[in-house]
Formats: sequence, structure tokens, C-alpha cells
Amino acid sequence: MAKNTEKKLDLKDIFRIGGVLCIICASVALILSFVNMITLEKIAENEEMEKRSAIIALFGTESVEYTPLEGTPETVNDIYNVTDGGTALGYCVSLAPNGFGGGVSMMVAIDSEGKVIGTRIVSHSETPGLGSRIENEDFLSQFVGVSAKGSDYDIISGSTISSRAVIAGVNTALEALSSVLGGGAAN
Repeated sequence: MAKNTEKKLDLKDIFRIGGVLCIICASVALILSFVNMITLEKIAENEEMEKRSAIIALFGTESVEYTPLEGTPETVNDIYNVTDGGTALGYCVSLAPNGFGGGVSMMVAIDSEGKVIGTRIVSHSETPGLGSRIENEDFLSQFVGVSAKGSDYDIISGSTISSRAVIAGVNTALEALSSVLGGGAAN
């Protein structure tokens, strides 16, 4: 005859196991919040460096200065007034339209006459080899000189959703800047 060796848990055992699990969870939460506190400043510094690098690449000068404009619409993250030693260079619009893999973080540089100078993809989660082709200069260069919302742009075969996200981003940037500046380009 086989003996049943299973032990039944009583209420005392359940509370003991539950208490141990609560202590473990609380410890992990404290460690994670401490790590977050330590890395928060470094993450902000890295994001600022990425932004600065994109603006430098778009405007072609290392000595750019940029300040956020007031009244930025909710459709974009920020609009920056970009200068070089007091000389107005234009504006840079930061936004993240939704692509296939999530938000496509991008910056659109617009001159003082309201024409696109260039577009840079800062980060994305698009499919490698397909949607990631939105970073190619051949695709991004088609927006240079554009001054009004458009839809007649080349789409990358195999990454239609990603391409349309960038197109929507450029159109949104132009509309947002126009609304902030009161319907016209800066003088």
C-alpha cells in the first residue's frame, strides 16, 4: 500500500509564504526605483545629446542654439527656434508619428521661409531591413524644399506604414509650425 506523503498547507504556512513574497517584491521595487533614480539624469543627458546631434546634422553647424517656442500644439513634442550666434537659421520640429512598430521619433528642420531643410529619424522600432529603410537619405531627401502639406511622395515598397508615418510627420510639422507662427513663416 502506498502512503500519501503530501502535506496540506494550513493558514499559517500560506501567510508565511505570502509574507516572504511580499518582502521579495518590496525589495525588488526598492532596487528598481533606486536604479531609476540614478539613471534618470543620464537618460535625460543622452536624449539631449541625441536632439542636439540631430539639429546639428540638419542645420550643418556645430554652434547652433535652440530654444523651445511657446504654444506648441499637442500634435508635436516641441518646436525649437534655431539660431547660430544670433542669426536665425529656422525651426526644428520634434515629433513621433505612429509607424508599424510604434512611434517614429523624428525631427524636421524648416527654414524661416517655411520650407523643409531636412528630416532626420532619431529613433524607431520599425522592422529591420524593411521599415528601417525610412532612415535612408534617398527617401528623406524628397521632403527638402517642401513648404506645404502634401501627399504625392514616394513610398518605400514593403514598408508602406512606416513611409506614411514619416510623410504624416513632415506634414504635421509644417502644420504645427504654421499654427504657432500664425499661419506664416518667420521674418
